[in-house]
Amino acid sequence: MKAYVLRRLVSLLLVLLGMTVVTFVISHVIPADPARAAAGMFASAEAVEAIRQEMGLDRPLYVQYWNYMRSLLHGDLGRSILTREPVLDDLLRRLPASLELAVAGMCISLPLGLLIGVVCSQRPGGLTDVLARGVAVLGVATPAFWLAQIMQLVFYSVLGWFPAAGRIATGCAPPPAVTGLYVVDAALTGNLAALGSALRHLILPAVTVGLGSAAVIARMTRSSMMEVLKQEFVRTARAKGLAERVVVYRHALRNALIPVITVAGMQFSGLIAWLVLVEVIFAWPGLGSYAARSVLALDFPAIMGFTLLTSTIYVVVNLAVDLVYAFIDPRIRY
Repeated sequence: MKAYVLRRLVSLLLVLLGMTVVTFVISHVIPADPARAAAGMFASAEAVEAIRQEMGLDRPLYVQYWNYMRSLLHGDLGRSILTREPVLDDLLRRLPASLELAVAGMCISLPLGLLIGVVCSQRPGGLTDVLARGVAVLGVATPAFWLAQIMQLVFYSVLGWFPAAGRIATGCAPPPAVTGLYVVDAALTGNLAALGSALRHLILPAVTVGLGSAAVIARMTRSSMMEVLKQEFVRTARAKGLAERVVVYRHALRNALIPVITVAGMQFSGLIAWLVLVEVIFAWPGLGSYAARSVLALDFPAIMGFTLLTSTIYVVVNLAVDLVYAFIDPRIRY
C-alpha cells in the first residue's frame, strides 16, 4: 500500500507539472495584454510599459515560467492583478464556500442517484425504469446555467421560498470561522439565525449542481447493479430465503459500488472546477466566481493558481477513491 501511494504521489506531481506548463503557455499566447487590463483603458503607453516590466511580462516566456515555478516551490502563487492580494490567500479565502457547495451537492446527488439506480435495476424495462432513465438523460443533458436560472425563476421570483443569490442574508452576521463552512460553523457555535439563513441560501445552488451528478450516478448504479444481480452469490442468497431487501441492499449493492464510487469521486472533484457558471449566477463567493472574474480581467496569476488548486483536488480525490476500494472490497490489494 505504501509503495502504491508513493507511486501515485509521484505521478500527481508530474500531472501538476504538466498542468502548469499547458496552462501557462495557453494563458500567455492569447491575443490580450494583461498589463493594459491592469493599467486601465485610458492609461498612457509609458504606464502600461511600466506595469509590464513590473509584472515581468517583457521577459521571454521560458524565463517567466522559470520564475513562476521557482516562486511556486516556495509556496508563492504570485499576486493577483485584480485584487492586489496574494493569490494563495484569495484561493484559501474562497475555497470553503466552494467546498460547502460541492459537498452539499454530493449529499443530494449520491443518495438520490443510488436510490434511483437500485430501484431501476430491479425491474429493467419497466415503467419506473423507463421514466427514471429518461429523467437521468434529461439531467445529464440539461446545462447547469439554464437549470440555475430556472431555479431562481420558480423558487425565488414565483414562489419566494428561497433567496436568489448570496451565501447568507445581508442583515445576518456570518458565524465565527471554525471550518469556513457556514452551515457547519453555525451548527457548531449554536447560531441558529445564521444556520437558517445559510441553509436557505445553500439549497438552490446545491440542488442545481446535485441534480446533474445524481443523473450520472443513477445511470452507473443501475448498470452496475444489473450486472451484480446476475451473479451466482445473489441467486444463492435468494435460495437461502433471505428477504429481497437484504439481498439487494446488503449483498448486491456493496459489490456494485466500485464503479459507482469512481464516478462519484470524479463528480465531486469535477464540481470544484465546474461550479463557475453556477457560482456566478447565484453570486456565490467561491472559487468559480473568482476564476470567472480573473479570466475577464486577464489575471494570469489568479488563473494559474485556480487551475493548479483544482487540478490538485481532482488528483487527490481520485487517489482517495482508489484507496477506498480496498475497504469496500477486501479482495482488492495494492
